Amino acid sequence: MLKTMNDRQVKQCEKYYTKCMADEKKEGKVIRFTDERLLDMYDLNFTLIAESDSQEELLDIIEREVLLRKEQKHSFCKIQIYFQLNSEQLAQVEQQVEIETDGFYLFDLSKFDHIRSRTDCKVIKVTNLSQLKEKLMIELEDETDPDYMAFVENKEKRKEEVYLSEGKINTYLCYDETNQVVGSCDLFIHQGIAKIEDFHIISEEQRKGYGTTLIKELMKDAIEQGATKVYLVANEDETAKEMYLKLGFEKIGEQQGIFFQW
Repeated sequence: MLKTMNDRQVKQCEKYYTKCMADEKKEGKVIRFTDERLLDMYDLNFTLIAESDSQEELLDIIEREVLLRKEQKHSFCKIQIYFQLNSEQLAQVEQQVEIETDGFYLFDLSKFDHIRSRTDCKVIKVTNLSQLKEKLMIELEDETDPDYMAFVENKEKRKEEVYLSEGKINTYLCYDETNQVVGSCDLFIHQGIAKIEDFHIISEEQRKGYGTTLIKELMKDAIEQGATKVYLVANEDETAKEMYLKLGFEKIGEQQGIFFQW
């Protein structure tokens, strides 16, 4: 059964994180996010259904959003909800649909000093374009699909101004003992709530403690900046969530991403 995510502070942080790159338009019980410069990126072009009084109303809103996206000549419609909706209920919508479930994981700050990290590597905050090229290299590791590579390059190009702007999203790089970049991760803070996002460790360096070190350094920066909560969002089908649980993150809820394409 889907565990609804009820933490209002985390929900607010999620909204403001998205607003760093996408425009927001609220209409009734929905909030539409759009990034005109990267219209094919699902995570920046979606409809958040903020509330619903019933399953019937929720399905009706979803159908209207699908029709609107079609009228606007888009090729997909992504809906994000904090409510429980299963595939049988979605079958009532006359479109092929995919459902993705993400978990919200909140860190227990009392466990921070118990995290054992490496001392022979370093983590730095990205401050220039040269470092952003290193981040792109990590994201494109082992990729051979030219279309996907072009998409990732466009995505990182879009994020350049965000990463290098004060008060928005910061990104960090992790270097090993030979000064080779091995990982990257983002940090966003809004009103004392910190979000860790876009975590990557290159495949050959995984399970060596670099990921733990990277996340601990980001949490340290967040705490020093006054954060009272630190959380991340993980796809429930990915194995990374096991690492987060071992570090001291605790699951506080889930959200569903409902994806239509035609």
